[in-house]
Amino acid sequence: MEKGLFNITTSGSVTPLIPMYSGMGGVNSIYICNYSSTNTATVTIYLEDNDAVKANVLHETVIPIGVSLLLDHNLTFNDAVLKMDTVVTSSDPKVSIIIK
Repeated sequence: MEKGLFNITTSGSVTPLIPMYSGMGGVNSIYICNYSSTNTATVTIYLEDNDAVKANVLHETVIPIGVSLLLDHNLTFNDAVLKMDTVVTSSDPKVSIIIK
């Protein structure tokens, strides 16, 4: 079952992936696709608590043009105290993220 489908086309903005208290703190996989035909994308995915303390799941990873990345290790976190966000940077980002 899908936890989230995200199409990111804005550079440098925080995109919430899994909010606190969502009941979705068990992630089986994260699929990231850079579907741009002209630009690489730099992707950071992190967990953050209420005090703005961050723990990176993926940090400033460059995804080449037309390439996908699959993170397939189970990641469980307490969504009563943590949320998952991403930031994508590119001159014209075209990134899809699927969380299962």
